[in-house]
Amino acid sequence: MRKMKWILVAIVCFAQMSYGQSVEKLFNSFKDVEGASTVHVGGFTMKLASLFTETLGVNNVDLLELDGCSLDTKERFQKAISNFKDPAFETVISSNEANGRTKVLFKIEKDRIREILLYSTGNDCNLIHIKGNINPADIEKIVEENSK
Repeated sequence: MRKMKWILVAIVCFAQMSYGQSVEKLFNSFKDVEGASTVHVGGFTMKLASLFTETLGVNNVDLLELDGCSLDTKERFQKAISNFKDPAFETVISSNEANGRTKVLFKIEKDRIREILLYSTGNDCNLIHIKGNINPADIEKIVEENSK
């Protein structure tokens, strides 16, 4: 009986893990859809950019824009993003409006921001994924400078 209990727990955990989507799966699900636009700025480009400007620890940026997609595709994206459950990410900003929703999530490890996920749904569906080793104080500084 005890063995069956552990098997059941393992099945439930596996089912929940497979139900959620990773950020990469989200990108891959929608990047080739008609009307979708993607931009990838990799490590080499970021290192090159660091010669001319401060990159603040950002190593990689991926952008998915679905503005040119059909309404059906946007609805599928909204459903997929609502099913996105990753306990490593914590919501920092959430904004719900009549025509859409915007959310910013951070993945923090050892007092550093390792990933930033920003998405919007509604009329303008976008997904931005930033990876790096970012100091939270740098984010605060940017917000202060741009809120004046």
